Amino acid sequence: MKEDFSLLPSGAQGLLAGDAAGLLARCNAQTAGQGLALTPTALAALAQGHADALQQAGRVELGPGILEGLVAAFCDSPYLDARQYASTLGELQALFYALKAVCREQLGDEALLLAMRRLYDATGGTPDYLAGCGPDTLRDAARGILPEELRHHANATAAADSSTAPPEGEAIAAALAQSSGDPALQAGFLGLLARQAARYTAQQSSSLPVEQAQALLASVSYTLENGTGQADLFAPGAGAAPCVWDAAFAKGQHRLEQKRRFARLLWRQACRYRSNTPLENRALTDTLASIGQGLRAYQKTLLFAAQTFPAEIDYPLCLPVEDAPAGPLGIDYATAWLRQLLVEEELLAAFSPADIEALLRGYCPDYRGQLINLYLPVATNALGRVLAGLAPAGLDIPPAARATLWERLATLDAEGCRHTLAPAARSLARQLSLSAAGAACLARTAAGLAPRISAANPATRLRGIFLELGEKAYLL
Repeated sequence: MKEDFSLLPSGAQGLLAGDAAGLLARCNAQTAGQGLALTPTALAALAQGHADALQQAGRVELGPGILEGLVAAFCDSPYLDARQYASTLGELQALFYALKAVCREQLGDEALLLAMRRLYDATGGTPDYLAGCGPDTLRDAARGILPEELRHHANATAAADSSTAPPEGEAIAAALAQSSGDPALQAGFLGLLARQAARYTAQQSSSLPVEQAQALLASVSYTLENGTGQADLFAPGAGAAPCVWDAAFAKGQHRLEQKRRFARLLWRQACRYRSNTPLENRALTDTLASIGQGLRAYQKTLLFAAQTFPAEIDYPLCLPVEDAPAGPLGIDYATAWLRQLLVEEELLAAFSPADIEALLRGYCPDYRGQLINLYLPVATNALGRVLAGLAPAGLDIPPAARATLWERLATLDAEGCRHTLAPAARSLARQLSLSAAGAACLARTAAGLAPRISAANPATRLRGIFLELGEKAYLL
């Protein structure tokens, strides 16, 4: 039957400029043995993502695209999930082009795909880790050399997979399907919830307070989602079997433990940076200490409250992680928070601690004790220097540079400021050799400055935004 590709969005023809049906068949032939397949709809979405990724990376595709190579490189990864296969390919495709820009053409396509696959598997199938990789890490991974912490993590994960991984038999795969309103599903889920409640009460009580029952329900649902991807959509007939639900739940707990190990790697990386810089902030120090304790405690927390993370996270990020219910839960929240912190610390590490400290003293005299973000004033001044035609190093915005900024920005509205700041953010990211995640964070920070600049009091001529070292922002 001829596949329908009419839903392909305009502007996404590059990937499917040739034989779309042939491309689909070739990709699916490579993954048939792993039970992975793309649909015409998924391929169309990948085509649009391909066009978007090229535009964001500032690249032009002269060949057929990377999709077939990407499928070949990742098709036998044990961390690909059939239910998330298309979306994972989309993430990896976007990362490929972003990382090509990071590598500055020092790695060919095959070498970069090899590096991505090794890093992806070493982190237990975590695309987010790739977004923070710099050129040195990618070059080393292409040669088979992983960062020390990932070598340890890969060994530990391999041992866990061989000794403690729950069975991933055909019963779970067969039970995963679209379904709703089936009594068997309700019976299967409620049976698992009842067994968890019995474990929670040590078989001493047949009832729970409403609040605790709701929390246990949320924990079971979150764990199942990590184990199956579609925990509440089991096929009729298989849904009531306790072995199916218990196996899916055990698989979810195993996956959460893998995520906890990866989050601990991120935490150690953040702590190393803190220990190597004289810059201090009490909220950040306390938050990292609390996260470390939380990562240890989460081994027990995931048994009955997996959707929570037992830590006090007070330090304000420049780009906050969204809280529940819309944001990530449990260990996913801690991982997202640590990942964003590392992105911010990447930029801070590019500047002299003495210059940062001089800037922070003017920004907030008690920057060590107050709940302030350290990244924002540094990124703002660095952007200002680039926009004024200066090298980012130094962080100072002298009067002449601020006058130049005022001339360029004074008459612009918020949208005009965004258009002016965007290329400055890209230039700064290139000059500092920031990772793809670092460049994206800088771009969003620049966009967030636009309303402040357009609304600035003409009398101050941007003095409260772009600071001269030693200047007291709080007095302006």
